[in-house]
Amino acid sequence: MIDTIGRGIRKVFTERQKRFFPMPDFQYLHSFGGATRAELNTLLQSKLSDVLTEEQKIRKIGDMLFALKKSGVIKLIEKKKWVLVELLVKV
Repeated sequence: MIDTIGRGIRKVFTERQKRFFPMPDFQYLHSFGGATRAELNTLLQSKLSDVLTEEQKIRKIGDMLFALKKSGVIKLIEKKKWVLVELLVKV
């Protein structure tokens, strides 16, 4: 029984997702001011689970970027470069 301690199935699913597919560390974007999609793919593919195929890893990275963009954490600027919104505000 997965729901024995008052947690919903959705919460258990999201906790497992966070554990196995953690969000990327933003130190890279802070250090270099931003990154292209190709740079992020290179950086993050090795961090994702080996259970995923290369195509699934690329799609997962795209999904993470979309979620971060939608929540206002990152933004796509000229020259197709992803930057943290907080860095744009400081400039």
